[in-house]
Amino acid sequence: MEEQRRYRSKKHMTSKQKGDRILNYLIALVVGLIILVAGIIFSGGEEQQKAKEPEKEAVTAQPQKETPKEEEPVKKKKTVKPTVVKDVEELKKSDTVKVSKSDEAIVDEVIEDKEWKPYKTAQQDDGTTMHVSSYSAGTVDWNEKLQAVQNITGLKEEDWILWYAKGNGSADASIITVSSKDQTKKYRVSLKWVAKKGWKPEKVEVLNQLQGAY
Repeated sequence: MEEQRRYRSKKHMTSKQKGDRILNYLIALVVGLIILVAGIIFSGGEEQQKAKEPEKEAVTAQPQKETPKEEEPVKKKKTVKPTVVKDVEELKKSDTVKVSKSDEAIVDEVIEDKEWKPYKTAQQDDGTTMHVSSYSAGTVDWNEKLQAVQNITGLKEEDWILWYAKGNGSADASIITVSSKDQTKKYRVSLKWVAKKGWKPEKVEVLNQLQGAY
């Protein structure tokens, strides 16, 4: 009798334990479902939030266009040519010309210009030897003297009268007096020799008479 009670008691406890286990399983299942549902809701909310937020386009910095530098105009070297005129009056048009009076009564005016350049020579002058000044017709030096006078006065050799030519204190200085054939134009030209370059006009004296000019 007592054994039957024990058996029934064990059987009763076993059924109770089974019920507890089932209940625990159910509780675990419910908790798991709750967690699963919560996870789905949470992840769904994030996706909706991401869907609402517009995608930000990546902005690529555009390289700034360099403004091309304006090239400075190349300055051309000014070439100064020796003075060649058709008339003495042209000499007075220069910005650097100096026109002055003279102490000599036979001179109306003296024309000088620091910008006058020597006329190119064909003589082989290397600057190491003394220049030989010549007053002999047909020589290179003599012809270059006459060409210098022609260029600075405008008088052509075929249209002038050569009154006098001489050295002016040294072999590298010369003074030449010329006039037009009708003697309305009368000039005394002072020349200076520039080594390796040629004869350079120093001054042109406009004369009012030829007597006493040489």
